[in-house]
Amino acid sequence: MERGRGDLTRHLVRVELKNDAARLGQERRWHPTQEGVALNAKGTGIEVRFEVGRLEEVLRWVLSFGSQAKALAPPALVQMVRDEVEAMRQG
Repeated sequence: MERGRGDLTRHLVRVELKNDAARLGQERRWHPTQEGVALNAKGTGIEVRFEVGRLEEVLRWVLSFGSQAKALAPPALVQMVRDEVEAMRQG
């Protein structure tokens, strides 16, 4: 969800982390608004949620986990990840 606060847009970020990244997602706090939701009982999947004003740093954070992370929201972040992965693929 994107919502405006005056002239500032806030983005609700949702990222699925798997395996080692999920473990880190449970152990570390990257953002003051961060919440984690377990996706399975084994702890090998977690959805991390937080609210930010800009997505550029979040893009780098998601990409740092490689295939162990999947951007779920907002749509702008999902597209940014797709575009960056495609640019990397094309070299």
